[in-house]
Amino acid sequence: MSEIQRVSRSKQDARRSYDRLSRIYTWLGEMWERRPRQLALDALDVQPGERVLEIGCGTGRDLLALQRAAGSAGQAVGLDLSPGMLAVSRRNWQRATAAQPARLVCADGACLPLAVDSFDVVYSSFTLELFDTPEIGLFLAECRRVLIPAGRLGIVSLSKSGGSKNLIKYYEHFHARYPGIVDCRPIFAVQALETAGFRVTWSRNVSMWGLRVEAAVAFC
Repeated sequence: MSEIQRVSRSKQDARRSYDRLSRIYTWLGEMWERRPRQLALDALDVQPGERVLEIGCGTGRDLLALQRAAGSAGQAVGLDLSPGMLAVSRRNWQRATAAQPARLVCADGACLPLAVDSFDVVYSSFTLELFDTPEIGLFLAECRRVLIPAGRLGIVSLSKSGGSKNLIKYYEHFHARYPGIVDCRPIFAVQALETAGFRVTWSRNVSMWGLRVEAAVAFC
């Protein structure tokens, strides 16, 4: 199996980039990501009263859906590296509902400022593949740490499993050359979950721009 590409962009550069993109991100990327995200959300099947964490909540569209599923007895927490994204998430929440927005936390997904066993569900879409290769395991270890023993994790990620090898090669070329524009790269998401000790119970592959996207649900 081929190795995944490394990430050269720093966290500081990533934060600045997403701060700049925050106002247009809904139109720039989220419309293309909707189908695999919805598949993962449906498979996670968040129940009333559950505590849910979204890592990389971006503009908050999925976070609002998670809070609605958890209901007034549950809680959704959104975490993102970008203050600009969190500001947009807060505004979008206020437009959609008169209720107070979910708790929003500005932090790094590889070092969560959250307590052990504090969530029933963790969800993260198009975020895991933004982390450099050595940090993927740290990210997933943090997910395990904050999940209850029977907790579940939903992941959506660009995938290097299957699809056109030539297209992946070209995509990786542009990622290496223009990391500020093509900021993510395909990874082996399901394999990473299993290596981290998660038990994958559901997965689907979806095509996006001719690339493969993996959506998966796994249990601790």
